[in-house]
Amino acid sequence: MKRIIVFFATILIMATAFAQSPQKMNYQAIIRDNSNALVINQAIGMQISILKDSANGVSVYVETHNVTTNTNGLVSIEIGNGNFVSGAFSTIDWADGPYFIKTETDPAGGVNYSITGTQQFLSVPYAFYAETGGTPGPQGPAGATGAQGPAGATGAQGPAGATGAQGLVGPAGIQGPAGAAGPQGPQGNPGNGFTNGSIINQLLYWNGTTWTTLNPGVNGQTLSICNGALTWTSGGICPGIITALNCGSSTLTGTFASGVPTVGAGFTVPYTGGNGGSYASQIVSSTGVIGLTASMNAGVFANGSGSFNYSISGTPMNGGTASFLLSIGGQSCALTFQVDTAIGSGNYAPNSIFCTGIPTTVVEVLNPITGRIWMDRNLGASQVATNNSDVNAFGDLYEWGRRADGHQCRNSDTTSILSTVNQPPHDKFIYSGSGNYDWRSPQNAGLWFGVNGINNPCPSGFRLPFSAECSAEIQSWTGENNATGAFGSPLKWTLAGGRSNYGGIVQDTGVGGNYWTATPFTMYSGDFAFGSTSAGTYQYYRASGLSVRCIKN
Repeated sequence: MKRIIVFFATILIMATAFAQSPQKMNYQAIIRDNSNALVINQAIGMQISILKDSANGVSVYVETHNVTTNTNGLVSIEIGNGNFVSGAFSTIDWADGPYFIKTETDPAGGVNYSITGTQQFLSVPYAFYAETGGTPGPQGPAGATGAQGPAGATGAQGPAGATGAQGLVGPAGIQGPAGAAGPQGPQGNPGNGFTNGSIINQLLYWNGTTWTTLNPGVNGQTLSICNGALTWTSGGICPGIITALNCGSSTLTGTFASGVPTVGAGFTVPYTGGNGGSYASQIVSSTGVIGLTASMNAGVFANGSGSFNYSISGTPMNGGTASFLLSIGGQSCALTFQVDTAIGSGNYAPNSIFCTGIPTTVVEVLNPITGRIWMDRNLGASQVATNNSDVNAFGDLYEWGRRADGHQCRNSDTTSILSTVNQPPHDKFIYSGSGNYDWRSPQNAGLWFGVNGINNPCPSGFRLPFSAECSAEIQSWTGENNATGAFGSPLKWTLAGGRSNYGGIVQDTGVGGNYWTATPFTMYSGDFAFGSTSAGTYQYYRASGLSVRCIKN
């Protein structure tokens, strides 16, 4: 790669102002070298300063960024969201301008800023001023009354008025002669009542239409009419019924993983058509996933709509779809939810996919400087690296937080449909070029925390390193802080490339090394990266595919 001497940038600054405007601006630049060629997939360092009054004015705010150009030579940053140096971005009075932006760049990714440019803000930042703009002027005087318009057409006839009061009753007429007697009608049914049946202790009840048999009640029960039928009840409260039980609209709380005790979990199921009757307590065992129990206390239905509250306890014995079959008030439905396959011991999950057909051989290597033990190769690699471009030592490319489900294979299919669960039910690489740039929605920052992380892809006793542990490795290198120094270390890091979150394209093999860390940030996760000129720890999009090197816990 040619040494970068000249830095050309195209700047795009955007700000939005409304009732609560975000206090930051987007900044984009295209990086070219002295041959006017794009500088792609390379880490650079930038310092952004906001100057007041002139191009040589006093700085009111300063921040730094460590970013990596993409395949188009483009870098994107948020001014106001960088590494703070001085000033306060949120307190800049944009109305008290003019203001200038000063950019300083180190193409080597450090803080030796050799390229400087300054230009004046025009109208865009004053979007921030819009939310505190001037007050409205006084109301002007009312205008004169205009001339009367022409009369409209006659409307339709209105409805007739109410009928008037009835007049006085006239005198009674003379009684007529009596009529002839009519024929006799049929005999009516007997009224409601009881009678003994044909067998001992049998009681029959006539409800006016049919005879029904009543079984003997329990001592202390009351004979009541419930839903049109005579029924023995406790305390006169009829058995409850509902017209609909809606498991599809239930709400579920808690997290579920195989082998992990369930704490504070439960669900609420709505119903309609309650009759105010009673229902008994319930204990229901799960199917599909064994080991879980849903329980509910006895209660009384609402008259109309209401809901049931179940608590879930136990330890799921396996991953998959758990189901509770609920039956109450004459209605039934099935409530289902997903139970993750935990890899809490660090072991590979039973359904793990190894792209080479076999698991990565676990060989430990010690860095005598840091004292930490690592695996001597990347996950998915078939051997320890013989050079930093050894294809057999590259291994697989994981999305941050996903387990080894097949997506990490460099030739796996792709999809743009984001997952809503921790373990997607497919082996496709999920790319995302917008929003949070994550394969999961909503994001989950806890999937790769330590050896007990739900989706820890490392073998037993190993986990992903934290960003600080990777920084310590860089400090222990005796060679250069670049790809040469990385391979020269006891760990023999490789230039395994990566997989883009824009479409899932594999790129930069033999050019750059990018390795995930277990450290999450607000939207992104830690990235340990090195190339021909630099090495360091950064932040990267979770929908990107990067290498994984495991450290012993």
